Amino acid sequence: MARLIDPWGFFSRPQEFGPNLTFWSKKVVTSDPLKTLLANAAALQEKGDTAGALKTLKGGHSINPTNAQILLKLGEIYSGINDYANAVQVLQQANQLAPDTPDIMVPYSKALSKTGNIPDALVLAEASLHLEPDSITALENASEVLFKAGKIMGLIKCLERLSALRPDEMRYYSDLARFYEQIQHHEKAYNAYLKLWDDTKANAFDYAKIGEYAFNAHHVDEAIAYLKKSLALEARNAHSLTYLGRCYLALGDKEAAIEALQKALAIHPHFINAYFFLTEIKAFKKDDPAFATLEALKTHENFRLGDAGALGFSLGRMYHNIGEYDKAFENFKVGNNASSQYYASIDYSFNPDEIAKSFKLVAALFSPENRKKLKFKGSKSKKPVFIVGMPRSGTTLLEQIMSAHSEISTAGELRNLTLSHKDMMVETATLMGAEREAALLAKIDKDAENYAASHLKTLEEKGGGTPLVIDKLPQNFLQLGLINVLFPNAKIIHMKRDPMDVGWSIYCNQFSADWRFSRNLSDIGFYICRYRELMADWKNVIDLPLHEVDYESLIDDPEGIARGVIEFCGQDWQPECLEFYKKQSTVYTASVLQVRNPVNKSGLGKWKAYEKHLHPLKQALEA
Repeated sequence: MARLIDPWGFFSRPQEFGPNLTFWSKKVVTSDPLKTLLANAAALQEKGDTAGALKTLKGGHSINPTNAQILLKLGEIYSGINDYANAVQVLQQANQLAPDTPDIMVPYSKALSKTGNIPDALVLAEASLHLEPDSITALENASEVLFKAGKIMGLIKCLERLSALRPDEMRYYSDLARFYEQIQHHEKAYNAYLKLWDDTKANAFDYAKIGEYAFNAHHVDEAIAYLKKSLALEARNAHSLTYLGRCYLALGDKEAAIEALQKALAIHPHFINAYFFLTEIKAFKKDDPAFATLEALKTHENFRLGDAGALGFSLGRMYHNIGEYDKAFENFKVGNNASSQYYASIDYSFNPDEIAKSFKLVAALFSPENRKKLKFKGSKSKKPVFIVGMPRSGTTLLEQIMSAHSEISTAGELRNLTLSHKDMMVETATLMGAEREAALLAKIDKDAENYAASHLKTLEEKGGGTPLVIDKLPQNFLQLGLINVLFPNAKIIHMKRDPMDVGWSIYCNQFSADWRFSRNLSDIGFYICRYRELMADWKNVIDLPLHEVDYESLIDDPEGIARGVIEFCGQDWQPECLEFYKKQSTVYTASVLQVRNPVNKSGLGKWKAYEKHLHPLKQALEA
């Protein structure tokens, strides 16, 4: 018998070869026994002889049980025939023999995912990305596992990297548009969808979809054009009519909005989205059959969580308008609970400890001492004006009053700084203490100039050529330290309101994914307390001019308070500021109807009708 010593490490020891060696190929022979074995298995598999390929590899494995490449190939074949249990078994062995090998970790992660072991699949997916961050295979696998794990933000990061590496791969943009929309990053969703757009091939559904994306991204004129094209191709499209109604409402055309929404319901009587927006602008009488229709939908077995949330808020508004406050509260609670379950399913749950820590971290990060360490000394622009505060505190009303001034315009609610802040926090999330602070400061120094330039560009594009442009995103109260670094000449206006009115108004309105606290009364109270603490901290940290406005004072003395705000901005008073409701403007917030009327007291003290239900809110505010 011939005796062969294997110089490539294929065999763990010298082996005896005889004439009956079954795994040796007669057709594929190379000087490397391992390559020969794998080539023969591949040839058999290509011919459709999976059993033969497995037999060949198992023979090789029996001779050399410590060879990871044979185990990897076995795992790939098992996965190819959907035998994921065996795939996991052999790939686990391969991973133990050759740890930290992405070529093994990725298929092992895939097989674990297919067997339902998402936690271990996720660990492997993330580890493989750490080793090869630009591997298409690793990124695609991580995207799939992160999706199954409900970790949408991580999934989006993978898709963003994939689209950067392969900009011509349209499916990445399709997925990005879908998931950006899911977390309500609407401008990004619209831009991703535009990458796919081909007007020459679009049908009614396509026009409806891009119209929805355009509206959500606050491009209302483009949205109307797309939606009208959809309806020209398919007149009985309830979805297009609903979004067309939303467009008209944003423009202040209440009658046209109601007409479009009622047309949608005439086509699709159970279309809950149409009811959701119609109940914002129309009061239903007590005997309206819509009450029975919507109540019956509560027990519909195929009702989705997202629709259940919209249903609760719709009925809540309807019962509120007829003075049945107990039923209204019951339905607002249903809406919030369903929304909470839905957002939890996509990894958007509220974590009080995380909020408290992040608020303290951000205040400490932008201390005067730390700001002195930064090389970037800020933009010289005096254009930015920021209106900050809690949602439902009157920020939209103040924005409309101020933007009626000829020297002040508004860019609406911009997410630039919020996203920049979020990126910084996510990028340094694995670090702790001084190490994280140093990493954050380094990132700010690296990116601050780009942050400032990007934000100014958006202000100029959306705000027009006025000397001052407002960004009225309420949660910019979190970014006051960053704003201080980027725009040391900016003006900050802090809108305050009775916390009970704020808390109740938040609870009875459906908010986006980012406002994770908004679906539970105790969480709302907790968040308001932390927000007030942070605003108090900012007064000792930043050196920006900050002007505070009480909503109740603005309602009682609109001219006096408005004059003070305009003076703070360095402008002369103009009476047109009090006639803001007469100007043509586009409003996308929940205050869309209130700001179409003169300043009035209708929003004061609404919580009192629900006082017996609001103990959790009161208790949290007093804690």
